[in-house]
Amino acid sequence: MTSRWRRPFFDENGNFVIGGEKIVEMRLLDSTLEKLGRSGINVKSSFDVKPGSYLVRLVVRDAEGELMAAKNGRRSYSVLSSLY
Repeated sequence: MTSRWRRPFFDENGNFVIGGEKIVEMRLLDSTLEKLGRSGINVKSSFDVKPGSYLVRLVVRDAEGELMAAKNGRRSYSVLSSLY
C-alpha cells in the first residue's frame, strides 16, 4: 500500500507558508492493516516556522488517487519551532 502525505502550513491570511510531501509505502499483513485501521499510524515531518499562528492541513491520498482524507488544525508557536 502506497500513500502520499502532504502537510501545508498557511498563515492567518490563508497564504501558503511552507509544506512538504512524503511518499509512504507499507507492506502489511491483513491482520496488521486491520489493527492500524483502529489505532492509526505516525508519520513524522519537520518544518522550521517563525512565531505565529498557522493553519496546518494534512492530506493523505492513496497511490491510485481513489481515496483521500484531510484534517485541518490551528497551531500557535511563540518561538522558532521545528514542527513534526
